[in-house]
Amino acid sequence: MRVSIVLALVLAFVALAASETCTSADGCQATQCDSASEVACVNGQCTCELRDGYCDYLEDCLTVENWFCPQEFRHCVDNRCRCRFDV
Repeated sequence: MRVSIVLALVLAFVALAASETCTSADGCQATQCDSASEVACVNGQCTCELRDGYCDYLEDCLTVENWFCPQEFRHCVDNRCRCRFDV
């Protein structure tokens, strides 16, 4: 039951972020990120970017623990781990 609630919350955050466009991070009012990440505006799409998530390869982002970004949405963009919904 607890897993279902957590999964529902994560999916709700994904749905909010997936639907929000932006010109700057300040325009991402509905996007909610977990405590390990911060809101970013990438290519006109609101996303969550790891605070300490520097990467060289996608694998660097896939191994991050305690980040509520589903594996299929994790990307390494401009040497930052980002939770991208528009890819």
